[in-house]
Amino acid sequence: MSILEQLNKKDPSVMNEQSQENPIILIVDDTPSNLQFLFTYLENKNYRVFVAQHGKQALTISESIRPDLILLDILMPGLSGFEVCQKLKAKQETEDIPIIFLTALSEPSNKVQGFESGGVDYVTKPIAPNELLARIQTHLTLRKTQRLLKERNEKLSQLSEELIVANRKLEELSFSDPLTKTFNRRHFEVQLNQDWNRLVRYPDSLSIILCDVDYFKVYNDTYGHPAGDRCLQQVAGAIVSTVKRPSDWVARYGGEEFIVVLPRTPIRGALKIAQAIRSQVKALEIPHESSSACSVVTLSLGVASVVPTHNTSPLLVVKGADTALYQAKTQGRDRVEVYFDELSEERFNGSCDLQGFNTLSQALAENRFCFYVQRIEPLQAKESNRKFEILLRLLDRDGKRVSASFDFLKNAACDSLLPKIDRWTVEHLLSYLSNSDLKHWEEGALSVNLSGTVLADSQFIEFLRQQLERYNLPPQLFCFEIPEAAAIAHLTQATQFAQSLKLLGCTVALDDFGGNLCSLQSLKEFPVDFWKIDGDLSKNIETDIVKKSIVEAIEKVARTIGIQTISKSVETETSFEALQKLGVNYAQGFYISQPQRLISN
Repeated sequence: MSILEQLNKKDPSVMNEQSQENPIILIVDDTPSNLQFLFTYLENKNYRVFVAQHGKQALTISESIRPDLILLDILMPGLSGFEVCQKLKAKQETEDIPIIFLTALSEPSNKVQGFESGGVDYVTKPIAPNELLARIQTHLTLRKTQRLLKERNEKLSQLSEELIVANRKLEELSFSDPLTKTFNRRHFEVQLNQDWNRLVRYPDSLSIILCDVDYFKVYNDTYGHPAGDRCLQQVAGAIVSTVKRPSDWVARYGGEEFIVVLPRTPIRGALKIAQAIRSQVKALEIPHESSSACSVVTLSLGVASVVPTHNTSPLLVVKGADTALYQAKTQGRDRVEVYFDELSEERFNGSCDLQGFNTLSQALAENRFCFYVQRIEPLQAKESNRKFEILLRLLDRDGKRVSASFDFLKNAACDSLLPKIDRWTVEHLLSYLSNSDLKHWEEGALSVNLSGTVLADSQFIEFLRQQLERYNLPPQLFCFEIPEAAAIAHLTQATQFAQSLKLLGCTVALDDFGGNLCSLQSLKEFPVDFWKIDGDLSKNIETDIVKKSIVEAIEKVARTIGIQTISKSVETETSFEALQKLGVNYAQGFYISQPQRLISN
């Protein structure tokens, strides 16, 4: 058996499995005595040692066992140590193995050549064992450190890639609606502004389609919320599949509302797409037995278009689409309506703040309103029934009431938001009452404010009737208040509206009565049950002779024609007593009670 066979007596596969225990060193030298000496010395130092007598053997063994360090003689038959080193460094599998040259050559040029070929150190012959051991330990420590750094860098690289993927997914989630996979409201606002600014620089049309699933809350109540989620997913899929161009996109605007943004699309093209969306959703044939529009799920759609300019806001076109959507819903739903009026800041100046409109429309989409209740006190002994007014208040995203400095009714008045708020109020109030103890209210009446725009809503009375039946509530429980100014401006419509409410069994009140000096003449035959006297008239009435005379006149006319009166904003005991002496039937204000928030059971 040769010296090589004797010394390499261990199975290389076993050595690889044990490589984590002690470092492996390969000794390459053509002199058997050198191999024997170094082998014995290093094995006694607990290294696992292999040997080779020439360059080819060294290459073969290195690829097989992957030593942790190589002691390489320079002068050998066949391949020199320099050539062996170069070949090892040329292969990815062995390029990182540290190589210490063993040589009797001491010329600087030889050392330079060794370092250039890839060696890390030199040990000159005759070999000093302690020096060799110190150099071996140093380079094995460096080798271990390099491996740890490489592993750490690889792990960091992997974590970096995972972080990039996670950030990408997080970004997608931040812009995506998790249920429908369309863009969310946040992305809508960002992307709409970007599209708007682009079209300001290169003028062209921007069209908006606002889509609302007809009677979706009824759908949820009938089929359950899981079915409602599936319905929204199917509807979203149908809308997205209809919008073909890469520049067009779809976002979930609210609970059951979707918005389609169509850059560089005039009104005619937007109308065509809206009609296709309506047809595509209807073709899904999702059953909706509780819908008053159709036996399957349908959409109402509003379309608006504008050419963006530096002096206008993208909210203008959204407002136009929202107005058209409201028209589609009041005309019976399952249809497309187009906003044809001019969209301009001047058109809305003085009637609303566009940013306030956006804030309010988001609040509606997120149901961020709550109810407060304030007691209405009888002033005369003959009046025994309790009365309360329901007050609507806006909440922020943390559920806290928004400061009164934000007049949300003023911001709603500029568009179709007030009719939406009217319907939201009725539906959510009746839903709340159906789950509460009606004994708190059955002996009195709840006053509910409606906006003047409700007079033009031909479907509101039917909507109210359906809600009363749905929640099984007595209509006599409710007194609906109509603003005096709206009633005077639309007297015929207001008269018909009040008569319809009374036919349902509800009572009717004129709010802010007496603010217009012609009220008595214009509204003396108006079919209501109560006149709510304008709050300004009750302030300082005990000392203001003019106010006292006006209230006295209102009270006399009301008593003559059989209408009861309620005075608003009563804040002092003296005002309370003065109104009582004048014969006013009821009073309401901070002197009587502070509004209290209704908490759902």
